[in-house]
Amino acid sequence: MRRQSAEPGFWDNPDNAQKTMQELAALEADVTDWQELRSRVVELAELLDLVEDDDEDGLIDEITRDTTAAESRLKAMRLRLMMSGPHDSRDAILTVYAGAGG
Repeated sequence: MRRQSAEPGFWDNPDNAQKTMQELAALEADVTDWQELRSRVVELAELLDLVEDDDEDGLIDEITRDTTAAESRLKAMRLRLMMSGPHDSRDAILTVYAGAGG
């Protein structure tokens, strides 16, 4: 997409170009999020190795909190990934009918 945006004539169709640039920005943001999460998990694993040797309870509590936060972030990112199909950004109409149910 980056190469495509640098080609001559890319902006001849501004609507298409803008859509492509928005998609590129969203993909770059997703990649950045995954890279940051991976780095944080690697940091936590290294910290845990160091703490296991020293047996410091305060640091273990902090690592536990950070690990829980990383898990929550991972769940949110997985959900966002699951809901990133070609039609997932569109509106939906939902109708609920009351009936005789159990």
